[in-house]
Amino acid sequence: MVGGVSRLYAHRLALLTELGYGWFDYEIVPSTLPDEDLGPERQAALQALDADMTTLLSRFDINTTADVTSQLEEQKMYADAKACVLLYYRAHFSGSGAKTLRRYIGTMASDARPRYLRRLRGHEPLAMALYARVLVLMKLLDFAWWMNGAGEYEVMERDVHGMEQLMPIHLRWCMDWPLKVLSGDINLPPPVQLNPES
Repeated sequence: MVGGVSRLYAHRLALLTELGYGWFDYEIVPSTLPDEDLGPERQAALQALDADMTTLLSRFDINTTADVTSQLEEQKMYADAKACVLLYYRAHFSGSGAKTLRRYIGTMASDARPRYLRRLRGHEPLAMALYARVLVLMKLLDFAWWMNGAGEYEVMERDVHGMEQLMPIHLRWCMDWPLKVLSGDINLPPPVQLNPES
């Protein structure tokens, strides 16, 4: 969908620009707060997510703790995907708006390295497991019909459970964290309530 919209936008660039529609690539990265401003509950949630993904990558022999310049392209690709997931959750906990986060969640796969997108399209278990962690962030955002879908077109539950079914049985443990978020077994804290300016 994102690829198709991108081509349509490029094809009608002059008209859409004249009508006042800007391209979302010009948006800034979601704003985040430093750890000390997030509070202990949100810090603990980020640390748990980081630990979950570190375990996930290590079980696939992907080490992201070493100097990324000395790593193979595969390691760099997954290190970047892990960093994206953490950034999106940190942005949510920091109070970034749902509109901004939806844009990043919806386009994460197409914004990632082409190699990652190929892995995701090929139903590679690690790529799906990381993307499932991004999709369940939608559970924490206000409902938007065009993003969440409804009925047989519901996105989050269907996609996450669909990824689980695409996993080889011996790798379905990769989906434990996102499935626990969906079921409510993992309760993620709400964003920081920013004080409105007086």
